[in-house]
Amino acid sequence: MSMTDLQAPRPSLSMLSAEDVAHANFEILRRAGRKASTVEQYTRTEKLWVAFCAAEGLNAANFEVVYVDAFFQSIKDAYSRVTLQNMLSHLRKVVEAIAASSDETAALYVRQLQALKHYKIDSMWGGSNQRKRAGKRIDTSTVWAAIHADAPTPLAKSRNAALYAILFFAGLRREELRQLTWANVDFERSVIKVVGGKKRARNESDDVPMLGDLKSILLQWKAIQTTSAGGARVYVICAVNKAGRFKPDRPIASGSIYDLMRPYEAMPHDARHTLVTSLLDKGVALHTTQKIARHKRGETTLQYAHAMEAEQLAKTVPNPYG
Repeated sequence: MSMTDLQAPRPSLSMLSAEDVAHANFEILRRAGRKASTVEQYTRTEKLWVAFCAAEGLNAANFEVVYVDAFFQSIKDAYSRVTLQNMLSHLRKVVEAIAASSDETAALYVRQLQALKHYKIDSMWGGSNQRKRAGKRIDTSTVWAAIHADAPTPLAKSRNAALYAILFFAGLRREELRQLTWANVDFERSVIKVVGGKKRARNESDDVPMLGDLKSILLQWKAIQTTSAGGARVYVICAVNKAGRFKPDRPIASGSIYDLMRPYEAMPHDARHTLVTSLLDKGVALHTTQKIARHKRGETTLQYAHAMEAEQLAKTVPNPYG
């Protein structure tokens, strides 16, 4: 930064309106977001909050807990509980950013922040998330096309094959895939240990069988990874740069997984959906499919079976009025 920049006049913060302050603080959080999806989430929260304050005649830079509660009461049936919790987190971060300032209002926002830390999203809140697309089944030819697809470099091609194989043959969720380490891949027993995961404690684990060609693909990938890196690495699926070399030994970015699924017009969770429906379609017992999918409740697996049954009926039952 030059001396000219330091000496350049800056707008007076005291002249900013409540809407200006609210927008500025959300903008700071958006700049801190590393993913486009994070930026979009903060933007959505800001728009909803500002619109609510305008409708109620409230100051958008005032986050008294009674106002925040009224805000969530107004949207609690329009969004899922997880989305509501994320929005609450966004508001807390905005207040925290303001409270860290050194002006005369800092004490006010510290008090509001303390109140918001005790505020919880009611366990009964949250409507059905109509914005979330239902999982779709990927046809077998597309699965194999993904596993054997070309890539810019041989290293990326081998890494991608391992990634697709874990998604389609083991049904790991996106974050479970990212955090998977070689220490939890047991080739002798042909199982993958998934530690933590959805609705599980951090130290709770499940064993997932290596179905199909998963074991051979992972063995091949581990050998290539070890040779290319000049030694063992921690994470199974990692980032590879454009030159075909490894990036630091840490989990691949979530956005990269979405990017790898996009050519097949699919989302990461579609691979899991494909595995479960394919198992049921081949006559695998419901309780066995539940074990492989790691559904805590059998009703969850049964939903897949009911959906498949309805699809089959739509194809086979003749027109009753034809």
